[in-house]
Amino acid sequence: MEQESRKSGAAYWPITDRISEPVSFDLTPLRSRENTCNLVPVAESAGYTAAEMIIPYPPGIPVLYPGEIISRALAAELTRLADLGRRFHGHDVSGLRTIPVRP
Repeated sequence: MEQESRKSGAAYWPITDRISEPVSFDLTPLRSRENTCNLVPVAESAGYTAAEMIIPYPPGIPVLYPGEIISRALAAELTRLADLGRRFHGHDVSGLRTIPVRP
């Protein structure tokens, strides 16, 4: 039965359709005197390294982790969510229109 559904394509997706793109991280440890962050406008955040976790709610799943290099696509999506007035856990991206990044 499973063989037939694979042949017909019903309920079958290649594994590559379920794997997300690799995420770039900067895992360089912060020195204690550098343990601060800068705030940059969401729309201009591509290429910066995130300093905090960014969690839109709902669904409450992090979309950005500390050390992650912010892509253009993610900066655009966060801008879109902020434009919609989406709530965020932690840093208020919608209200402040900024993202905390490493200096």
